[in-house]
This record gives sequence, C-alpha cells and structure tokens, in this order.
Amino acid sequence: DGWLYGVVSVALLGSRFLFIDIGSKAIGDPPLLFFLTSYLFSSLLLAKAIKNKQNKKQSSLLALSAILVGLAIAVKLNAVISLLHLVIVYLFLRKINGYSIHETSARIIYLLAISFGLFAVLNPLIWDNPIRRSVEMALYRTSLFKKQQTLFAIDALPNLFSRLRAVFIERFPDLLILMSAGVGYLLFAKVGEKKIVKQFKIKKIMQLIKSEELCQKKFVFGSWLLLNLVITTLIIPLDWDRYYLPILLAVIYLEAAVVKKTIVRIYSLFKEFRARFFQ
Repeated sequence: DGWLYGVVSVALLGSRFLFIDIGSKAIGDPPLLFFLTSYLFSSLLLAKAIKNKQNKKQSSLLALSAILVGLAIAVKLNAVISLLHLVIVYLFLRKINGYSIHETSARIIYLLAISFGLFAVLNPLIWDNPIRRSVEMALYRTSLFKKQQTLFAIDALPNLFSRLRAVFIERFPDLLILMSAGVGYLLFAKVGEKKIVKQFKIKKIMQLIKSEELCQKKFVFGSWLLLNLVITTLIIPLDWDRYYLPILLAVIYLEAAVVKKTIVRIYSLFKEFRARFFQ
C-alpha cells in the first residue's frame, strides 16, 4: 500500500517494547519468515491473476503458493494458519469471479495435496504413516499446551473467555477500535467516506472487491491479518509475551493503516490551505 505504509509499519514495530524485548531474547526463525513472506506475496499475485481470469497463471501461482505454505509448515507446524487462510481467500476470490463449485473444489484439493505432500516429504517424523503421524503431532501439540497450563497454572489461559480478556482487555485494549478503523481502511482506501456508508452491504462490498484490483489485494492481506489474529487468540495457551507476537503484527499493521491515512489526510488539508491563502 505504498512506501509510507511500509515505513510507518516498520517504525511502529521497531518501537514496540514487546517486539524489542522478545527479539533480544529469542532466536529468530529466518526460514519460516522467508517462506511466509514469499507466500503472502504470491497470494497477492494470485488475487490479480484470478481477477484477470488468467487460468494458466492462476494454476502456477496456486501451485507456488501451496509449495511455499508446505515449506513453511515443514519448518514450523504453526504455519498451518496460512494454509487455512489460503483456502478461505481462494474460495472467496473464486466465488466473486463466478467459477463453478466443482472447479473450485478441485483446485482446493490440489493446493492441499501439494502443501501436505511437501510437508510429508520434508518431515522424517511422519514418513512411515503421514496421515496418522500428522494427527499424532497435532494431538501431541495439544497435550503439550495442557501440560504447560498445568505446570504454569498462574499464567494459564484455559478457556476462550480468559484468552479474549487477555488479548482484548489486558494486552491490546485498543484492538477492537483498530480493527474497525484499520480493516475499513485496508478494504476501502480509494473509496470516499460517504460512498462507504451508502455501500456498506455484503453484496456491494463483494462488487467493490471484484471491480478493483487494489481492494482485492487488500482483501487478501486483511484476511491474512484477521485469521492470524483470530486463530492465535483461540489457541494461545499461556499469558507469556512471546505468544502475543503474531497478534502484535496484526495490531501494528492496523495501526499503520490508520496513521498513514491520517498523515495523507493532514497533508491534503495542508495543500488545500496553502492553495487557498498563499496563491
């Protein structure tokens, strides 16, 4: 969304104590970051290809996205969040472009097969029985969370209410305001405020996303942010700083959208003022 949004995002992230503190203590995971960033970029290109109905390009980009997600999951199982995002975004983009349910289902099976197949090939722990062993890994992860909550009972977040309270009240109390302002900006940056109010209906929003490439790309990015936020909130086991980092990203990007919008608006008002009184 332009250089200004990028600069504001980096500045806000780099100035957050949570990011600085955890970054100075924890070892980074460059492969995971590389694969997820590359995947996000490929999914934006996929949105453009679907809009332009470039079938051959769609297939190659879908395969590339699935491969990148598979590599990310092979590095860290948590990257399965991005696989869910890819399925949901693809379903929506196919729907607004009028493709049949059979073709859409076939493509989703195709991308799931590529992602899981690559994960199975690259993970020696599941070579003997990929499906059964993958289920065992997921169950082990769940039991590990429960064990952590028993060992660290003071910091445990055992139910949905405690997680929602920890995220939206104690850790990020301004998140709901940021979500409403930030998501609205990400989706409708080039639509006037009055037009948004008149068109705030599901069908109108779908038509808008279908007609504008920029809105379509922002829908992909916004969906990624929201899924990242929702899924992390649902599964966070303990009230420890490092578990909040994925949520911090969502907060930062929404904040950056609001800050950028404010800067652009102030600059436009300044230009109008200068043109009116100094010319």
